[in-house]
This record gives sequence, structure tokens and C-alpha cells, in this order.
Amino acid sequence: MHLISYVSTSLVPPRFAEAELTNITKTAVRRNARTDITGVLFFQGEHFFQVIEGEKANLDRLYAELEDDPRHRNLVKLIDQPIPARQLSDWSMDSFFVDNPEIVNPKTLALIQALYTHNFGIDAPDLIEFTKRMIDEMDTYRIEREPMMRLN
Repeated sequence: MHLISYVSTSLVPPRFAEAELTNITKTAVRRNARTDITGVLFFQGEHFFQVIEGEKANLDRLYAELEDDPRHRNLVKLIDQPIPARQLSDWSMDSFFVDNPEIVNPKTLALIQALYTHNFGIDAPDLIEFTKRMIDEMDTYRIEREPMMRLN
């Protein structure tokens, strides 16, 4: 069993973002069922962040297709390594729309993954939950630190 995680820059126009995420998810569910790949996709309008797992040969073929997908560019592979067992067995593909481009960017996602894998190892469901929690906490931190508007 193998796991790949990457981040990329979206080329999807913002007004089509939700519809395109739905389309990507539906297509991935069908394709991934045939190739025994499971995973999760985060999309925030400017970036994609995906975790996929399965047999290495199947993941390598999928990743090659993803590199040619015109909906994004600048793919940066964050993790590409064996895992002891499948962790996302219930998800042929699930997706999350994150609406916060100030918080979610490739550098932030790479840092989150580096911190996580350095401290906790690789466990895909935990990685996904950790990533969602970190995004929520960064968003809360940003909101709490914004200066209050003053009314005259």
C-alpha cells in the first residue's frame, strides 16, 4: 500500500469552483473504484490539496494523469511513500471546499504536512483531521488578531 499527497495551483475560475469540485469528485469516485484508490481532496479556490492511497503502480498512473490535468498546475508532491495499510477504505474520494485563500496556500499545507509527519508519522485519516483542525485554528487565530473596526 502506498500514499501520495500533493498541492497544486487551481486554474478553475472562481465562479465555477463548486460545480467543478462536484464534477471532479463524481469522476474520481468512478475511476478510483475501478483502480482501488481511496482519498480526499481539499479545494479552496486557489489551490488543491489531495491525499490518495492505493497500489503504487495505480497511484503513479493517476498522478501522471493529474500532472496533465488542465484544471491545475504547479503540482508539488508532499508525500510519496509506502504505508502499512489502507486508511481511507470508506472514501473512494471525498472532497472539501475550504473558503479561505488567505490561510490555505501551498506553503502552509506543506508546513502542516511536514509538522504532522515529523511528529506523528503517516496515518491518512489522522492527517486529514489534523489538516482540517489546523486550518480551522489558523482561521480562528487570524480572525482574533484582526484589528477591530472603529466607528467615529
